[in-house]
Amino acid sequence: MDKDSGFSSRRAGDPPTEYHHPSDEIDLYDLWFVMLRRVWWIVGVTALCLFSGLIYWQTQEISTRYVTSIEIGKAPSVVGEHTAHPALVEPASELLTRLQEAALPVLRLELATKHDMTVGEMPEAEFRHADGAFLFIESAVADNQRELAATMHRQLADFTLNTHQALAAPARLRLQSQMASLELELKALEDESTFHLRKLAAKAKLAEAQAKQDQISQVFPREQRNRGREIARLKEQLGETQEAYRIKRQALTHEIRQNTAAADATNELRGRLRDSIKLVAAEQELLTSQLDDLRVWVGSARDLQNRALAQPDNIGGLGALMMGNIAHTAHLEYRQMQLRLEINLPERRAELTGRLEDAGRELTATKERGAELSTVLSKLSSDHGRDEHERAREIERLKDAMALAAEDHQRTVAATARAINRLAVELERLDDDYDRELAAKRQSIAQFQAFVNLMTDTRVAGVFIAEELVGRGGALILALSLVLGGMLGIFTGFVVEFHHNAGQRLRRQREKETPYDV
Repeated sequence: MDKDSGFSSRRAGDPPTEYHHPSDEIDLYDLWFVMLRRVWWIVGVTALCLFSGLIYWQTQEISTRYVTSIEIGKAPSVVGEHTAHPALVEPASELLTRLQEAALPVLRLELATKHDMTVGEMPEAEFRHADGAFLFIESAVADNQRELAATMHRQLADFTLNTHQALAAPARLRLQSQMASLELELKALEDESTFHLRKLAAKAKLAEAQAKQDQISQVFPREQRNRGREIARLKEQLGETQEAYRIKRQALTHEIRQNTAAADATNELRGRLRDSIKLVAAEQELLTSQLDDLRVWVGSARDLQNRALAQPDNIGGLGALMMGNIAHTAHLEYRQMQLRLEINLPERRAELTGRLEDAGRELTATKERGAELSTVLSKLSSDHGRDEHERAREIERLKDAMALAAEDHQRTVAATARAINRLAVELERLDDDYDRELAAKRQSIAQFQAFVNLMTDTRVAGVFIAEELVGRGGALILALSLVLGGMLGIFTGFVVEFHHNAGQRLRRQREKETPYDV
């Protein structure tokens, strides 16, 4: 070891110049030899420290503290219409401020007034907030103030409990009400009565829509067949009407032709009768003229007969006889002609005139019949046209009705199919809604149950802690004094040893008059 270090590995009794270590390091043996040489210093310092600790222990007074712990409870918080996750009923910082600045001064004043003391004589209280929901109230009191400290701590705890109960009660009641409501709703859902009613109503609507679709599918073809049969019947009636009209028209046309022919025949007859009347009139005129001529000739014949008779000879008699015969013949012919002129021809003319009048009346009747037949034919044509038009319009109306019915049927079938699909989807949605609502109710109840499990009441606990230096506390002070004394003794031994070695070196240096490096 270096000479300035003051330590060496020499043995006990060796001169100071001889102890050193060749590696120039402190050896444990050197330290041990130092402690052995200075053992009384070590023992003395240790005993002194132990004695001082014992004296300190004996002079300490009993220190008593009253500690109250408050664990702030948790209650669900209300946000609008919903209950949120449980949180502290009151933040610890707010509770601490309220207890320190509001509750404690009033409480100390009330207790001081009650016990005839001043506020300064009342126990003090220290508040300490630990992490989380814990708050500690500590009071260091004498033995005669334990009851006051307990009362003060108890009233602070009651004040906190009452306040927290008032703060948590509405949220708890709300949570209980919501849980009861959810449980009733869940029970109603699990009973499935309402769901079954809604499902039965949806199934009834679906069955009604399907029945309506089936009815439409059955009724529409029947109605279309009826309309088709009606159209066929109308067409058949139209054909029969057209055939009857054709037959009637042919009959009327034939009758009109016959009537026209009869009228023509009547006209021809009338023409012939007029010609006959004209002939009779001409014959009357001719007979009249012939009668006049014959009368003149008979008169002449009679004159000639008379002149012949006036002659006496036979020639005259013969001539008178001849003239008499001729006159007689002429007279007979005159009588016949007169008879024909006065009787036969008037009768013939009257007959012809009657026949002409009859022919005129027959012609008038024929013309009236022809006009009547023409009117009947025209009316028949008009009625047939109107009837044919009405039947054709009825057929078109039925065809349009069939087309509209087909379109309506398609629209109705499509609408019914959409309604059936919508009802089927609604039925499935009812199942899904029921399952989803049931799961939501159960989830809400589980969430509220979790809230209930997380809720805690504010809890308080108070206890006296008496800090007396007895038992383990006294042994600890003595042990610490012993350890501290040993350490100080060893340190003192090394200091004394260092001082001794330094003094020896200084003396040798003075003796040799050389510098001596400590």
